[in-house]
Amino acid sequence: MVRSYELGVLYVPSAFDVKTFPVHKNPFPVSSCSGFPVPFDLPPSGYSPKDQPWIWNIPYSQAPDTHGNVWVPS
Repeated sequence: MVRSYELGVLYVPSAFDVKTFPVHKNPFPVSSCSGFPVPFDLPPSGYSPKDQPWIWNIPYSQAPDTHGNVWVPS
């Protein structure tokens, strides 16, 4: 059973007649310089010792999320 769906888009530099994409650390606000925006911080920040993975079949009832909901699977 598939419980989540994701769609990714792969940008291949050769399709744009370049060898690599220049990546800027702060692509926003969008400037006139050419660069490939990425939707995450560079370099990526590490996980803290307090971080825990979210697993679909574990109840999360300790605190509500940002919408006021808790996850209690049936």
